[in-house]
Amino acid sequence: MNIAAIALFVGLFVFGRQIIGWHDELGKVQMVLVASFVLGYFAGVRRSS
Repeated sequence: MNIAAIALFVGLFVFGRQIIGWHDELGKVQMVLVASFVLGYFAGVRRSS
């Protein structure tokens, strides 16, 4: 499951503009993707402890 989550994150981060077609000149969508990935990681680590 972790591999699928990482692959989805990388795919959206790198190719999201071409796949979904968003227009984000300031990079806010990528910033939110990184923030959600980091927060999800910490939530998963905290839950497994």
